[in-house]
Amino acid sequence: CITLTTGSILNKGNLEIKSNNELDVGKIIIQNNEYAGINNNGDLKISSGTYESTGTNNAVANYGTGTVTISGGKIIGSKIESEKYPAIWNDVSGTIMIEGGTLEATASALIYNNSDGKVLVNGGNLKSKKDNVIDNNSNGNIIITNGFMQATEATTVINSSNGVIEIKGGEIARSTSEENAWPTVRNYADGEIIIDGGLITGTVERAIYNGKDGNIVIKDGIMQSTSLNTIGNYGTGTITILGGEIRGIESAEISYPTVWNNSNGNIIMNGGIIDATVGNGI
Repeated sequence: CITLTTGSILNKGNLEIKSNNELDVGKIIIQNNEYAGINNNGDLKISSGTYESTGTNNAVANYGTGTVTISGGKIIGSKIESEKYPAIWNDVSGTIMIEGGTLEATASALIYNNSDGKVLVNGGNLKSKKDNVIDNNSNGNIIITNGFMQATEATTVINSSNGVIEIKGGEIARSTSEENAWPTVRNYADGEIIIDGGLITGTVERAIYNGKDGNIVIKDGIMQSTSLNTIGNYGTGTITILGGEIRGIESAEISYPTVWNNSNGNIIMNGGIIDATVGNGI
């Protein structure tokens, strides 16, 4: 096994990180503090090996119109909790494509979409401990079609501003840890989340939370909760249910509405199934 220790890698052209030997995948250790481990403004492909950030900065930072494709291997973000740098940072109008592999974050978010860029998740195992797996922080676009993602002490997928998140498949979960309990999928502001497939599970909090004046459209998929409501609408936002299956709590000791409209928001139902075993449907 080959281990490469370096400070930072700058790519403005084409860079591919892979192993030609399945038994000798290699390891790249990035001791990055001032800059990200890999600064990309070109075409970056990672298909195998282990890539670990041991410094305080991002493991990968994507700028401009750069493209990052991760189809295999393992990426480990910084474990230094005092700095809070996401493992993968997408800025300006770049594109991040996750096709496979294992991605882990400990100290901060796993993937942070900072501007009008795009993040496409079509596979892989994505986990974060202290922060979100995906934070769509501006007016960018997140499309999830497959893969597994789970946060331990934070919301797994959050739409923090006025961007759009589309969930078409895959499994989005939240661990059973009751420390810093947050919803699994959260529309924080006035953005839009469109759910058209997949499995979204809430354990210590709601599976889906719509805050302020955001908009959530449910066309398909399965949403379920083992604690509180499966879907909560807070503020003046709108949740439109056109399809899918929304499952409520099954415990006879806990009684919450499966869909909860807490304030002056709107719930529009024109299809789908609400399975309220205990408590009201809406």
